[in-house]
Amino acid sequence: MKKFTAIHVAAVFLLSSLAQAEWREFTSADGSKKVKAEVLGYDEASGTATLQLEGNRKIISPVSAFTEDDQAFIKKAAVALLAGRNLWIEFEDDKNEISEKRNPTNGYRTVQLESGYKLEMRNNSSASFEGLTADYQIFYASYDKPTKDRSKSERVKFASMDIPSMQPREEVTVETESVDLTEITRLPLSECKGGS
Repeated sequence: MKKFTAIHVAAVFLLSSLAQAEWREFTSADGSKKVKAEVLGYDEASGTATLQLEGNRKIISPVSAFTEDDQAFIKKAAVALLAGRNLWIEFEDDKNEISEKRNPTNGYRTVQLESGYKLEMRNNSSASFEGLTADYQIFYASYDKPTKDRSKSERVKFASMDIPSMQPREEVTVETESVDLTEITRLPLSECKGGS
């Protein structure tokens, strides 16, 4: 079982659903003004949002100055940014063996399994995380004739999951969808027909 800790991956993992909508046209509450900007942060105590305009200019504005849809977007984007900076994630391979066949005649062991990842997450911030969605990709390969020809096809599984609400310092465990795999390995010579 492989384990590794990733902090930078957390931002990519969580913000992938917002990456396409990073720049947004915000509309004033009365509908008279529009501005294209990116959310840099939100201060709940003061009710203000920090936005970066095109041309690298930053503004701090009351959230109430925008439409209700824009206010909801600002708050959700700010939570995702905060999570990207303060969410600790440990990825662990999660393989479940479905079946196994040993063929002493051809000398191979074939195992059918489901493989995915178990993610242990911890909210290291002082704010709660709610309403986060993660898009992820699982990369794997398939071989046309694994025992003879080693030419392979790269595969990618695209999926999405809702991250459970997390209070400050709370830990949760979630699992990705799994990929059906077949592992083919050589049997030890002693298990092969005619082996010694």
